Amino acid sequence: MSPTSSPAPFQDKTPKECSEILQALVKDTGSEINVENFAILDERSKEDDTVWLVQASKRSGEIKIVRGALKQTDMSLENLWVGNMNIEEFEV
Repeated sequence: MSPTSSPAPFQDKTPKECSEILQALVKDTGSEINVENFAILDERSKEDDTVWLVQASKRSGEIKIVRGALKQTDMSLENLWVGNMNIEEFEV
């Protein structure tokens, strides 16, 4: 049996491209994924336990990104979602 690999649609994509993929997924499936606040793990994440935190405005198309602590990702995304904090406050 030969090993198989599934495609990784987000691999090597920019935050804007990831946002567009997520928006298309929501449109195509009716999913309730939060497409305005999300995290991206990349090669650096393995080295320093950080992620890209992304805030993508559906209305203006503006994308804001900061590097944040991996262990705080859930709380960071929750605070962004409810509007308690600005994305710039999470930068490490």
